[in-house]
Amino acid sequence: YKAYNFDVKPIETNEGDRKKLTWDVKDSPALVREAYMPISDQILPYLVLSPTTFKLGKYKGDMSSWESYGKFMYELNKDRDVVSESLQQKIKALVKDANSDKEKVDILYNYLKENMRYVSVQLGVGGWQTFDAAYVEKNKYGDCKALTNYTMAILKVAGVESNTALINSGARAGNPDPDFTMPRFNHVILNVPSEDLWLECTSSANPTGYLGVDNYGKNVLLVTENGGEFSSTPAWSFEKNITKTKTSVEILNSGSAKIINETYHEGDRHDAIRGMEKNYSQTELEKAFLEQFELSVKELLNLELTASSEQPNGVIKYELISNKYGSKAGKRFFIPLNPIHKFGRKLKKIEDRIHPIFIKDGYVEENEISIQLPENISLESFPKDRIELNSPYGSYQLELISKEGKLHYLRKIVIKPIDIPASEYNALRDFYKKILKADNTKIVALDNRT
Repeated sequence: YKAYNFDVKPIETNEGDRKKLTWDVKDSPALVREAYMPISDQILPYLVLSPTTFKLGKYKGDMSSWESYGKFMYELNKDRDVVSESLQQKIKALVKDANSDKEKVDILYNYLKENMRYVSVQLGVGGWQTFDAAYVEKNKYGDCKALTNYTMAILKVAGVESNTALINSGARAGNPDPDFTMPRFNHVILNVPSEDLWLECTSSANPTGYLGVDNYGKNVLLVTENGGEFSSTPAWSFEKNITKTKTSVEILNSGSAKIINETYHEGDRHDAIRGMEKNYSQTELEKAFLEQFELSVKELLNLELTASSEQPNGVIKYELISNKYGSKAGKRFFIPLNPIHKFGRKLKKIEDRIHPIFIKDGYVEENEISIQLPENISLESFPKDRIELNSPYGSYQLELISKEGKLHYLRKIVIKPIDIPASEYNALRDFYKKILKADNTKIVALDNRT
């Protein structure tokens, strides 16, 4: 057993031939819920108990170490990685011209995505033991264990060794403790050690080797013939989460505007594009887009989403007419500079923050917006000084350039992941407030018509 976030020692008593341990926790105050709290593992008191030896159905296991538990999982799923002779011949034909393990993995991972689908079927011991590869081959579906085992099977045919890896998936899911053996896992992925490559086998869309935000930087248990090996998936740098936008805005005399936009997303910023491209019809895409778009849309002229088959990136392009771009008072137009790509984090004022602040995701965003005014409209005022903000939590730069009858808006924002004490809450809030204020900058234009 192991206690986390509390230090009450157990009271030990005997009842016949049994030993009884009692933990008595009193007067533990309820926790106040706050925005961006750490995950519950870090703040809630909890007790973990784990058997040394156990029996699951007809299978006996040992949980005295990660090595012994991994050995149990290996034996539980042993010899379930066999596919038919016909599939073996097909696999060999697919990879016959491949020059490396990486090429073979890429070919067979794409084969998996094109031919299999995820269905979760877990009955009895099936929550732990995989359906065999032949079952997946026949039925064309499986859960995370089955699809991972199937991928391991076809890689084996191609001469590529791999190991299943147990993981507690989820961006805010707790990590198993390397110093305490308990199967706190909810998912299975695959590791190819020769390439130091990790595969999410339930995805029908991910490029080879992209795990998604839920699986990066997580503790895992590799299941090998020699037993369990505690390891971890690679971390994912927030600097790989990139957004770059190029937007053209033509403001019309009516106050409406024609907007043409192209946005490039990379890393976890592209995940939604990949999922929508794969699973949505064009009608569904347009409906979802219009529901999320910041401005009122009179007419959506074009919408395209594309995700790379080889890299974790995607592009969204659209062209539309917005009903209203800014506001008018008398002869003056008040035009927002960045109503589409606004910063979204707003922290409430709190006098005495209790919990540390934890935000796992960070990103880098660059925006270029060109604004074309009608001929009869001229700029009256706009900020001419470059805005630059720097802090331990990120940075922000904004520059406006008037050139050739257009106003060019250049913005770069870096938002870092946060894991800071409660005492820094107000400093973080102040930094975010300054970004929000800069993002709400407006220009004033004058209608020169008499």
